[in-house]
Amino acid sequence: MPATDQCEPAVVNALAKDGWIVIDRPFTIQLDKAKRSYIYADLRLRNQADNRTVIIIEVKCFSGNESLFNEFYGAIGQYATYRDALNLLHIPAPLFLAVPSDIYATFFQTPIIQSVLTTLRIQLIIINIQLEEIVEWT
Repeated sequence: MPATDQCEPAVVNALAKDGWIVIDRPFTIQLDKAKRSYIYADLRLRNQADNRTVIIIEVKCFSGNESLFNEFYGAIGQYATYRDALNLLHIPAPLFLAVPSDIYATFFQTPIIQSVLTTLRIQLIIINIQLEEIVEWT
């Protein structure tokens, strides 16, 4: 099983406040049955309002254990892999990258990061970790 990011409980709480229910934590994506190949996105959630809308979220806290750029490289690689796997497997749920609002307001505003996000069409959920609230969906 993959490791859980330290801010994941705050992200889950923020999403719960916004009407989302966790269905899978983590969400297993089976790439090849014969070879038992799996990858794991952090969360799959269902919207309480319509009980049909499902989203998948990869959580990245950017905790500072390694450089922000290295964490960003890893996050983008995971995101791209998950998105392609979901498309290949015909899983119709949109994928989001959840990030802390303080990291979004600083590191994510640099021109190269903005360019990568735009070019790769990365969908974000920006979370205020301290208040456990969604700040913005992009």
